[in-house]
Amino acid sequence: MDVACEENVKGDCSIRHIEGTDGMTGRVIFTGPEHDRTRLRAWNTRADLFLFPSVYDTNGIVVREAAACGLASVLIEGSCAAEGITHDRNGYMIKESAESMAQLLASCSKDLSHLHEVGQNAMDEIYISWEKAVREAFDRYKILNEMAKNGEFGHRKHQSVEKLMESTSDILNVTEKVFKAPRNLYEGMMEGLEDLREDVAESQERFKTNVDRFKDKFTNELKDRINGNTED
Repeated sequence: MDVACEENVKGDCSIRHIEGTDGMTGRVIFTGPEHDRTRLRAWNTRADLFLFPSVYDTNGIVVREAAACGLASVLIEGSCAAEGITHDRNGYMIKESAESMAQLLASCSKDLSHLHEVGQNAMDEIYISWEKAVREAFDRYKILNEMAKNGEFGHRKHQSVEKLMESTSDILNVTEKVFKAPRNLYEGMMEGLEDLREDVAESQERFKTNVDRFKDKFTNELKDRINGNTED
């Protein structure tokens, strides 16, 4: 059997495999992370059973992926991952121990035809496509919506759909006003600045006109005085 131990971890965090017991060399393959769906399906369809003895994972998609490839899963009884699984029908349940796993594998290996039958049941009963999942969820929400409209859920203070939608609308309106306030202020300032610019331009024009008039008047008066002095 090919195994990997803590002392086999290299400096770059990769794993070096060592040979296991006699007669088991090459029987276990460490594929590493596999993200290609076609290759993942190829690996799954080569197997006879999917082992998932986890008590920490939820109702994981890996069990459904295995079922899609005709693989039954071995799960810990009472775990979240075992939800919806019937032992020896569309999957297998074991105790949380190595001995329980070993006993099940020894039993399954004696009747591979039944093992494959359980895998087929897993495909027929457990696997569900995304299209079907979305359609069932949509249909369920539609039923719940009709029940709510008919008052079958009763009226709970501040918890009705109408109240929720009304409150959400109010929040969005207030939020919109808050976010628009700086822009409105900016636009108002820009509008006022534009008016100020126009007033300044007009004042400058009037000032220039007045200066020109004063200059002409002063020049004419100065000429008149000079001419008058000359005549005298």
